[in-house]
Amino acid sequence: MLAILKECVFEQENEKELNYIVSSAILGHVYIHYDEDSEKINNFIINNKAIWQSALDTYIKDSTDFIINNKVVVSNIQISNWTNSTPEISINDAIDLIKAPFNIYVENERFDKNFIRLILSDYNRSIFDNMNNKGLLTYTAGGIDELKKVLEENISKLGYRNKRFVFVDSDSCNPTHISDSASSIASNCNDYHICHHILKRRAIENYLPVEYLIDNIPQSERITTNTNYVKYSTFKTLTQIQKNHFHMKKGFDDNSCASSGLYNTSDPSFTSIAQGFGKKFAEKFLLKQHEYNDIRSKMHQHLGDSEIASIEETFMNFVRLPL
Repeated sequence: MLAILKECVFEQENEKELNYIVSSAILGHVYIHYDEDSEKINNFIINNKAIWQSALDTYIKDSTDFIINNKVVVSNIQISNWTNSTPEISINDAIDLIKAPFNIYVENERFDKNFIRLILSDYNRSIFDNMNNKGLLTYTAGGIDELKKVLEENISKLGYRNKRFVFVDSDSCNPTHISDSASSIASNCNDYHICHHILKRRAIENYLPVEYLIDNIPQSERITTNTNYVKYSTFKTLTQIQKNHFHMKKGFDDNSCASSGLYNTSDPSFTSIAQGFGKKFAEKFLLKQHEYNDIRSKMHQHLGDSEIASIEETFMNFVRLPL
C-alpha cells in the first residue's frame, strides 16, 4: 500500500504522526511518496532527511519494477473521504490503516491460503510468507452468503477497500454460468472498488494439474487395474471446457455438473470419473508444499490460459509492501 503525503500535512502539529508514518515505511509496513521538490517539506524533514529520503527511494525503486495500485492520499483533513477513486484520508486514519493487517476473505482458509501460496513465484512466495509470519496478512473464512453480508457493511469503514482482498470460487458449471452469490459479490466489489478475483473455473480444484499426480505413479503401476491412474487418464481426455467446469469432488453426483450440458453422463468412457475425485482431491497438491514449484510449473504448462498469472499479479500488486 502506498500513502501519498500531501504538502499540507507537513505541519508541526502532525510531527508525531509523520514520524510514525516514515518509521513504518522504513520497517516495511507501507510505501510513502511526497514531493521531494517542495521547499516546505524539505524544511520540515531537514533533521531526518536521510530517513525520509530512504523511504522515498524505496518506493521509487520498487515502483519501477512493480505496479503498486493500492493507494491513499493523506491530507490535512478531519473527516476522511473513503469513497473517492483514491481515498483521501486524515493523518490519524492513515496511521490506523497502516497498523491494520490485510484481510484476505476466502471460503476455506487452509486450502485457499495454500492455493494462493502455490500459484506465486519463489520471490512473491517469500514476500507472502514474510507477511504471514509478521501478522501482516489475516484471513476471514466463511461461506459466500456470509461474505455477501460483509460486503454490505458501511463502505466508509476503515480499511474496507485498502486492506481487503476477496478471493472466491465461481461455482461455474459451464462457461456462461456463475453462481448468484458469486455474481453478487463481484458486483459489490466492482461498485465499491474492492480488489477481488472470482475464479473463472468452477473451483480451485479445477486448476490443480492431474499430470502431477500421474507423474507420481510409478511407470510399472500405470495400468488399467490402477483405479487412480485410470481416473486421472480419463480426466485428461476431457475438453478444456469440460475440465474447467467439472465438479472435481463429486463428479456427476452433483446435479449442476450432470445437467450442465457439457457431458454425456451415460457415456461409458466417463464411468471412472462419474463420482469425481473425492473431497480430499485438493490435499494431494496443497499439502505437498515442498513440491509447490513442480506443481506450479505443471499448472502453467497444462492450464491453457493466463488466469493463474493474472491472479498472482492482481494479488501482489494489491498487498505488496517494502519488506
